[in-house]
Amino acid sequence: MKKIILELAGICLAVLFFVLLAGFGRTAPENPMEEGKADASRMYLTSSTLAMDEKQLAGVENANISSGGTGNSAETQEEEQEEEQPEQTEEPLEEEQEEEQTEEPQQNSETNIQSSSPTRNSLTSLIQKHENTNSEQISQDPSGEGTGEEENGQGGGTPTGGNGEIPSDGGGETTLDSAASSLLFTTDLADDTVTEPDYSFHVSLTEAGQKLTLVSQNVILNGAARRCVLGKNQITLQEGYNTVSVSMIFRDSKYNQITAKTKDYVIYYVPESHYLLLVQNARTGGYLTSGGETVVYENNIWIRVIAKKGNTDIGLVQVRINGTQKNPDSDGVYRLSLKNGSNTLKVTAGTGVNQQVFNCTVNYKRADFALTFESSVLTETITGYNFGGYSRCDYKSDSPAFSFRVSCSAPTGTEYISSVLVTKHSGSTDMKNMMDGGGWISLELDASQETAIQVSCVDSDGTVKKYTWYIRYIRNISQEENQKKAPLIQCQLGSETVYYSPYVLPVSAYSWDGNLLHAEKNFVVYLNGVKQEYDSISSPYYEYDLYLTEGENYVVIQAWDSNQYTSTLNLTITFTPEEQSAKIHFILSADVVGLGTMIDEYVTVPAGYTVAQVVEERLAAYAYTTIYSGTPSTSDYFLHHIQKADILSGWSISDAEREWVEMEGFSIGDPVSLDSLGERDFTGGSGWMITLNDYFIGSSMGSRAIRDGDQIHILYTLDVGKDVGVDPDAGIYE
Repeated sequence: MKKIILELAGICLAVLFFVLLAGFGRTAPENPMEEGKADASRMYLTSSTLAMDEKQLAGVENANISSGGTGNSAETQEEEQEEEQPEQTEEPLEEEQEEEQTEEPQQNSETNIQSSSPTRNSLTSLIQKHENTNSEQISQDPSGEGTGEEENGQGGGTPTGGNGEIPSDGGGETTLDSAASSLLFTTDLADDTVTEPDYSFHVSLTEAGQKLTLVSQNVILNGAARRCVLGKNQITLQEGYNTVSVSMIFRDSKYNQITAKTKDYVIYYVPESHYLLLVQNARTGGYLTSGGETVVYENNIWIRVIAKKGNTDIGLVQVRINGTQKNPDSDGVYRLSLKNGSNTLKVTAGTGVNQQVFNCTVNYKRADFALTFESSVLTETITGYNFGGYSRCDYKSDSPAFSFRVSCSAPTGTEYISSVLVTKHSGSTDMKNMMDGGGWISLELDASQETAIQVSCVDSDGTVKKYTWYIRYIRNISQEENQKKAPLIQCQLGSETVYYSPYVLPVSAYSWDGNLLHAEKNFVVYLNGVKQEYDSISSPYYEYDLYLTEGENYVVIQAWDSNQYTSTLNLTITFTPEEQSAKIHFILSADVVGLGTMIDEYVTVPAGYTVAQVVEERLAAYAYTTIYSGTPSTSDYFLHHIQKADILSGWSISDAEREWVEMEGFSIGDPVSLDSLGERDFTGGSGWMITLNDYFIGSSMGSRAIRDGDQIHILYTLDVGKDVGVDPDAGIYE
């Protein structure tokens, strides 16, 4: 019996060994969404599940911002399909992913959404890159030829912070196309014809959109934006053709900014008794002008005719080109052949006295006239409709030295280039006559902004045609070098709690060699992902009115200098309207008229006070009264006089002070009353000035919130601050 048991156990062990051997080396397929390893291009989405997993959508918030977590079944299905693709498809994808991990491409101040090789069903295929769309990376030449990204018709940007990339925790901007935008909000807008000017539509957030912070919402009517609301909206249409769209800006949990927009809907408003006749270029979507001229570069033009009375189509539409009547094709488009030069287009709709007539000249020009631009980073040829446009590309190199060549075709022998205008921050120069023997023009690119190269040429008709290339130079800077020479950002605020909104944030920045940097040109401020404009200047500070929301607010300050060194400062400001206390140092002095220091105290006041409210309260505590305009809690506050019985008793002005003031061009007179001290009492430049933490306040005291530890100093001057060490132009009190 024991022998039989041992034999059975041996058989079981053998079976188990072969089972383990068969499974050896085979692991479960890798899920790229686990552990946050996947990049955005691996976040797959089937066309039948466009709504996508809510957890993933909340993670991206809501388009290629972040990734992680476990994918849903649809995503797993697509990942399995990806694994089954041939190896020749897999390897380039992996190589590109490795390149993205090892390289740190310089980005603009607005986030570039880049993917390795997104499949057709990838979420990234729904995203329009904010800039550098369809860019083509070209490997860097060690000799300094550089790398470049080719881009046609897209905007440039400003340098960014840190190592040259937008920090992942703020300031990023993403623009979604209309398909991806529908994941966040929906409208009932539609292409339509109406007989009333008042047009109503509704806007609502999807479940995914509700998980984001809605920063702004606008309806764009015929190119003009105005605020719209969630729910029902109403707009007033102009008679005839109207374009309507809705645009929304969201902020995710990492305060990246996401812009979502519907397509442009076309709505015709035609009153019941009115007629509408429009002729549309079926290729471009633009509308021809009755009585005008249209230039085309093909030997035919495709048009579509819109003819209505009210919302009813008008029959009996006739189209004639050069006197010959033409009929539409089955799709309603008239495909009209043209002769070289001018062609007469006539469209009529209806009959009798109500017949509508449209006349237009169509000028056909041959497209064999071309302008070619050549460089190490971009080579392209411009023809026909492209003239009048622009292209942008990046030139990444150790040196700003750059060479290019331009040429134009001459089919008749009379065409020529008339100018090559190069514009940098220092000005513009026509470099047409600076070509070398091979036709190349050499220059140094501007490191502080894009260099514009506008080429003008003349065709055989004598028509001047222009095209502009914008070249952005990106210096190769190591992270170590940037850290050593990063700009210094200064602001009188840290990550702390404040009790007043709007809160005035003073910001200044300096290059590593001490040069003052300027707002907009050299640094930008974002609040909760939205770019801010400065409201006043108290040099060297630019002052930003921050309209805070209750709770945590995220401030990102990005600075760069003319040599492209960058830095980023991140702050978290917590706003609570609950009134608490702040201890401040309050000083009142009038040394220039011999009165010395009149108040010098440390006192506790409500934390929600403005500087003006502190001034009014503390002066009243010492039996002083004030004459002021405005309101102490608003930006229109201005202190004119401080009054008290015999406030000027014993006043005197030293000989040195008199000499200084008179040298400045002021004459000194006696005060009108000994019970008041204020503006113009002694000179035309006399009055009260105020410094906050030893800096002159350029904006009103009523707009400045106080913080614990602030020093508020009110001091009298006879010379607009110069005699007391306050320079209003520099903002510094010494």
